[in-house]
Amino acid sequence: MICDRPMTPAETETRDMPGESGTGCTLYLHRGRCPVPPPPRPRTYSPRDR
Repeated sequence: MICDRPMTPAETETRDMPGESGTGCTLYLHRGRCPVPPPPRPRTYSPRDR
């Protein structure tokens, strides 16, 4: 999940992910958990559109 919280060097954790046939990549993660976004609101329909 991607969050909008800015990452400071003190809160960043890196992990190297090796690739099977390439160089892989480095992941930059928050040390703590990101807040969960609110669930999407259900779409409402007017009685006229039913």
